[in-house]
Amino acid sequence: MNIHVISSLRHWHRRLGALAAVFFLLLAVSGIALNHTDALRLGQRQIGTPWLIAWYGIRQNPPKQGYRLPGNRFLATDEENWALDGKLLHGEHGQAIGALALDEIVYIATPSRLYLYRDDGQLVDKLSGQGLPSAQIERIGTTDGAIVLQTQHGLFSSTDALRWQPIKSGHIAWSLPEPLPDQARNTAMRVLAPRLPLQRVLLDLHSGRIFGRYGPLAVDLLGLTLAFLGATGFYLWFRTHRQRRHSAREVK
Repeated sequence: MNIHVISSLRHWHRRLGALAAVFFLLLAVSGIALNHTDALRLGQRQIGTPWLIAWYGIRQNPPKQGYRLPGNRFLATDEENWALDGKLLHGEHGQAIGALALDEIVYIATPSRLYLYRDDGQLVDKLSGQGLPSAQIERIGTTDGAIVLQTQHGLFSSTDALRWQPIKSGHIAWSLPEPLPDQARNTAMRVLAPRLPLQRVLLDLHSGRIFGRYGPLAVDLLGLTLAFLGATGFYLWFRTHRQRRHSAREVK
């Protein structure tokens, strides 16, 4: 083969090898990590790096209102997540329609569920369906130290959220949303900042989707580059090996 062609092959082999090495390293590391998803708990680990969130096009909607609890405490909510006094309440909740605290338990109502949390943010119970006096909750309040739910079938009260009794309308302090004070809003923004599962980020990185619509094509191009490097590397090695054997025979 022409010496200029060989020189060109070596030139591009070195350049492409150096350029692709970083991407191959990323693919290797992400692939190994994904093979041990459960052991590394990738699904539970969250990433909230601002530039990464912005790269995904995710925008935070700052919570503007919440529910006041005893002791000047606030439950702040956005579209799906809740923050209680600077603690993120984990889970997929939906929109809260009211919250109150009785006997060191925080009760948070959505249209179809009633959540019970300890003061430290640990979930105690989640009631729905037959655990509630009605499938549809309209609002939550208190009266005489008991929880009151207004439902499509009337008013019901309970002291432990286990046994519900129908009641008549009376003096009930309903939980109503109110604007968050600046400090509570700033704390909630920090706690409710968007996050991504590490597993998703690694999957997108491994597939190239993290780089947008053309990312998978770039990964395909890297595959072709690897094939080119393998083919040219083998050819250059084989040619050099053959020349050395030929030179050794001439010496003899």
